[in-house]
Amino acid sequence: MKNLLLPVLLSFALPIASYSSTMPGKSSFKPKNITSKVFSVKAPQNDYLEILEFAPDSLKTGKQSRPYSDAVALGNTLYISGQLGIDPASNKFPLGGFDAEATQAMENLAVILKHNDLKFDDLVSVTIYLTSMKNYEVVNKIYSGYFRNRFPARVCIAVAELPRNARIEIAAIAGTKN
Repeated sequence: MKNLLLPVLLSFALPIASYSSTMPGKSSFKPKNITSKVFSVKAPQNDYLEILEFAPDSLKTGKQSRPYSDAVALGNTLYISGQLGIDPASNKFPLGGFDAEATQAMENLAVILKHNDLKFDDLVSVTIYLTSMKNYEVVNKIYSGYFRNRFPARVCIAVAELPRNARIEIAAIAGTKN
């Protein structure tokens, strides 16, 4: 466990990371839109953590407006930040109630997956936050429509509130085939 903590903690300190068990710059998984700044940190057991600055901060708007990244890559794993059901073009929740908001959250997740050459079937774990479990069945119906071959492991949690008074937030972890 101690060997895993260093890369994970460092990945949160800087926006985007790629892990290599050989030498820096040799990782098989590279997120797109990477700037040229590269920092190498010697990790336990002679492994290297390659930390790359990610630009733009937001895949949707190109603006650095929040203190987190849409996604962080570590080795063959992509950690995707929670996605609200906000339309990136208008920066507002879509009309149509909870169904439209849940669908938009899934579409926002799809944008990040596509940007990293991944699909919903590459997800290994999903966490869904709902402000009301009354929406659980609606979420299941919308969510299931995005998968073709298999479902990832999933957690659905009821919370008191979410940012911007959202009713749903979806975070995910994807694995690459490399």
